[in-house]
Amino acid sequence: RPLLLIFIIILILGFFITLGKELDNINSDIDITISGVVKDKKEKDKYTQYIIDGYLINDYKRKYDIKIGQIVKVEGNLKDLDKLGFDDFDYGRYIKSCGYKGLINSNYFKVIGKNKFYTYIGKFKIYMRDTFRYLYKDSSNFINSCLLGIKDDLTEEESEMFSRTGTSHVIAISGLHTGIICVLIAYIIRGINKIYKLCILIAIMFLYSIMVGFSPSIIRAIFFVIIMYLAVFLFKKRDGITTLSLIASVLIINNPYTMYNISFQLSFLATLSILYFNKIIIKKLKFESNFCWFSEDIFGKIPVQISIIFCTQKTERQKFIDFGQKILWALCERNAMINTLKYTK
Repeated sequence: RPLLLIFIIILILGFFITLGKELDNINSDIDITISGVVKDKKEKDKYTQYIIDGYLINDYKRKYDIKIGQIVKVEGNLKDLDKLGFDDFDYGRYIKSCGYKGLINSNYFKVIGKNKFYTYIGKFKIYMRDTFRYLYKDSSNFINSCLLGIKDDLTEEESEMFSRTGTSHVIAISGLHTGIICVLIAYIIRGINKIYKLCILIAIMFLYSIMVGFSPSIIRAIFFVIIMYLAVFLFKKRDGITTLSLIASVLIINNPYTMYNISFQLSFLATLSILYFNKIIIKKLKFESNFCWFSEDIFGKIPVQISIIFCTQKTERQKFIDFGQKILWALCERNAMINTLKYTK
């Protein structure tokens, strides 16, 4: 697997490139004016957050009704990322790992135009959110978080419930969600030519990723599924580790700070552990075939939890011990879906 070796080399180079390097080129907070398209909007408890021109914009005043797709001019205070550390958490590096240029606390907005593409994306997202709220009432917050990535509407009790039961992965869009969506799309357009089917699949998943946000876990899941489907359509041998190495290498080359993103670490490490250790452990355990569909997955994914715990900081390990519970729940969900699909063909 040469791509795995290339990924390891890129990972080491990325670590040394970012080691001790300043996160931005400013020594203190400065006033700044930018303009760009509003690509996302999130309503927080104390402020509204926008993504504009690669910057994360926090609006604490909430005097302006800014919508996704509008082209705006923003005046505000650009924060020094190197000074945004809180206890053991480096918030500045987290912002950089998400691909943002910086963090701005806004003072003034002015709408100067409109981008039709992002306007339609924003309207469709709001339409779907409001439709779910109308149809499902009390359950709409859960559905919106699962399908649209809108988790801000969840109450503290709901968030705590998902955390304690180890099912938070259900409301974090990743491989489980994109896999189900791809299966549904492939089933709906099953009579179409393979090339057209692949193009439609790629286009829909690309639009979906824009709507829910380009987090590392979403990018990994979508590109992983697309490459796997491409291999099926071209009758090529599929290799999960090679595919994963390729995607991770591209992400790190594009932004070396991605390797510090906890979403990147958990997503890729969990997937790599499943791909690599599953067959090894199952061979050792040698389960009976009639029990294999459940027990193989349960015991085959144990290395995921172990590897994640020891790859994180000591203060964060308890959180990722809980993350291991999510994997076990995901196994049951995945097996239920796979066995259902088998018998509904």
